[in-house]
Amino acid sequence: MGERRAQMLANPASALDIALTNDDGWDAMGITVMREALEAAGHTVTLAAPLYDQSGSSLALDMSPLTVTKRAPGVYSVALYPNAAVAAKPANCALAAIGIVQESGHSPDLLVSGINTSANIGMAAMLSGTVGAAGHAVASVMNGPVPAIAVGTDEPACDSTCKRAHY
Repeated sequence: MGERRAQMLANPASALDIALTNDDGWDAMGITVMREALEAAGHTVTLAAPLYDQSGSSLALDMSPLTVTKRAPGVYSVALYPNAAVAAKPANCALAAIGIVQESGHSPDLLVSGINTSANIGMAAMLSGTVGAAGHAVASVMNGPVPAIAVGTDEPACDSTCKRAHY
């Protein structure tokens, strides 16, 4: 048993194709740290998140065309069309991230939503756009269901170096 356990620990997990979103915005610290950690672990990450903070939007969907802007390789902000200054809801962003990955001919293995600037515990979880985005991914009839996980943590009251380490 000890030898088998050691062998399992020595073999790295297969790399996943991950769609990444949140409700705090495409350039929020939490999603940036999550992307860096997932890529450092060998995963392929496609990030598509709201143009700016959309916290508290729950399962809401925008029923409008979207403007998807490439910010860097594999990184996109999502806004409404024709008013590209209005951020899209996190659920729309999750579906956009999944759709961008699907352009390569396959669905992502997983959608990760977060890291959110709130722990999303108790009743607050039902209001979270981060949780709502994950919910739309697993129940999606638009892009096909994709397994999803929502991640959140309360942000500490400290400087940016401390916050980055916390995430």
